[in-house]
Amino acid sequence: LYMKDKRTASVVTDKPSVLFRLTSDSLAKMRENDPDLTSEFHHFVVRLLGERLARTNKTLKALLD
Repeated sequence: LYMKDKRTASVVTDKPSVLFRLTSDSLAKMRENDPDLTSEFHHFVVRLLGERLARTNKTLKALLD
């Protein structure tokens, strides 16, 4: 979404599920209609990516030590 590239992950569920996909158009509408929600969404994404990066760095460090 942010890099305007194809997604790199797939989802497999083991129970019936309802999944949502956020499109660029939907994000633009959210930005227009609810800037506060959009800000919270971006904050969530930054936190999630930061946690994933920290975990990856920790794994790489353990592999290289």
